[in-house]
Amino acid sequence: MLKREQISKLKIDEINQYISGYERMLQFYESYTERKGFYSYVQERINYLNNELAEYLIARELHIENSL
Repeated sequence: MLKREQISKLKIDEINQYISGYERMLQFYESYTERKGFYSYVQERINYLNNELAEYLIARELHIENSL
């Protein structure tokens, strides 16, 4: 079972909270990069968080489709 399929079984409010959290973390790391310049660890975190955020966004859509 894919991660997005597992996540889509959560309550929609929970999914939205995770999405909000990932967006806030991404904003922090992106602003850090703008202030301090490129740093490989920060770029790795941004990539990881973008991947996780994508999974939650897809899971939200799956949840909405399944509840219709």
